[in-house]
Amino acid sequence: MSRARCFVENNVSSSIAVLPLRLKSTEGLEQGLIKRIGERKFEMWFRDGVRCTLTEGHLRVDACNSFVADWIARHYANELRDCAAEISVDGSAIEVEIVASPALFAGASILSKGTATTNPSNTLDSRDPCVEVKSPKRTPRPPATRLEDFEVSPSNALALHAARSVGMSDANAPPMTFLYGGCGTGKSHLLQAIVHERLRARDGGRVRSMTAEKFTNEYLTAMRMGGLDGFRTRVRHNDLLVIDDVQFFANKPATQSEFLFTLDALLHAGAKVVVAADAHPSSQNRFSPPLTNRFIAGVVVEVGSADFELRRKLAIRFAGSRALVLPPTAVDLVADRCLGGAREITGAVSQLLAMRSLDPHIDLVIAAEAALGGSSRLGPVRIDIDSIIHTACDAFGVTPLDVRGSSRRRDVVDTRGVVAMLARELTQLSLPEIARGMGRTAHSTVLQAARRMRSRCDSRGSVACSDGLRDARVVLDQMRIALTRPTVSPRPKSRVG
Repeated sequence: MSRARCFVENNVSSSIAVLPLRLKSTEGLEQGLIKRIGERKFEMWFRDGVRCTLTEGHLRVDACNSFVADWIARHYANELRDCAAEISVDGSAIEVEIVASPALFAGASILSKGTATTNPSNTLDSRDPCVEVKSPKRTPRPPATRLEDFEVSPSNALALHAARSVGMSDANAPPMTFLYGGCGTGKSHLLQAIVHERLRARDGGRVRSMTAEKFTNEYLTAMRMGGLDGFRTRVRHNDLLVIDDVQFFANKPATQSEFLFTLDALLHAGAKVVVAADAHPSSQNRFSPPLTNRFIAGVVVEVGSADFELRRKLAIRFAGSRALVLPPTAVDLVADRCLGGAREITGAVSQLLAMRSLDPHIDLVIAAEAALGGSSRLGPVRIDIDSIIHTACDAFGVTPLDVRGSSRRRDVVDTRGVVAMLARELTQLSLPEIARGMGRTAHSTVLQAARRMRSRCDSRGSVACSDGLRDARVVLDQMRIALTRPTVSPRPKSRVG
């Protein structure tokens, strides 16, 4: 068997074994690579920024930069060899060459996806891979949310105040603001409203808003295509950076490092940064210690779940925006049943509107009863790891941060044992998911804690609650009742019936 050379610029090279063969076209090569490495990896490394050209006895792989060429040579040389072997038709030898050729792509014109530049029979990709394809300019859509549209309650008043100070360019606004809360509490609404206020102001400066997923994708693309300088210019040269869903950075150390340097650059330049996540920055060990320190150095504010009165306000508002007048009893039913927040209330109002469109004379109270049933629309019981943790913390007199932290106090350890046992019993979560919810790095600790608490219950042992030592079995029974028979915030009785 002969050996074929693989060349890469910057003195990066490797060699691959090549069977005697002659290639017909790169079409079979493309399908073979997708079959071996998967469509996702093919799209990442071969679809853009790579061209394969076939001549007699020679396969040349041109990459847009040395990083891509080096990666392909190191990770996919064998796959290229095997795919070439599959589409061979005779015994002629072939030489495989992988070269970084940025000049080949630098002068290419901007083409839309799928436009051919060369003969498709001897080019793996027919698009311009190294020039950003610019979509046609679109008329910007008016922002859907404003600060004055945000319904306030004691659970979110502080978050609204923090958002208003940044949106209004208050001189006392903190450089770093971290909003966190469950799904449907209004975090994204506040972020969009901040951006809207800044853009509405003449002196709002440069503003960039994006999700953590978009930040990650743009960073990886820039790194792969050799455009890090441009990416950093776009992200760091702003007066306000808004990032939603930063929990997406979890378990992505390279992206966290890039975001850390981005934060430092912005804060040192006097810019403001606002981010949102579904949990406190120090919980669940999601972020690196330096990044966590940057987050908690600013203002960390929880956007709490909506209470009954806030749910009533949202129901009235959503119904009014769709020309649907709900009687007070129907409003109470929606607020009573829809515990999941604004999105669930929106869905309930949409359902009532659909029923009203079918029968214009329908009694909306009866319709609400029929549509929403006698319990939460999310099911008769809705239990997640956060609900268990908060219920246990109320019983034991500790905080969620204690549970997710490293304290070894007995009351904290007992709380973790109860949470682990009830999470295994009342949810469908796997051990790794329970471990992440409790801020543990290894799920074996959750299993051991649950077993110890089960053994203590069987032996009629005690646990350290906020009011002293109590029977573990009794405490667990009370918590099961509290979790499986949820109550809602008290509502005025005069409005029901």
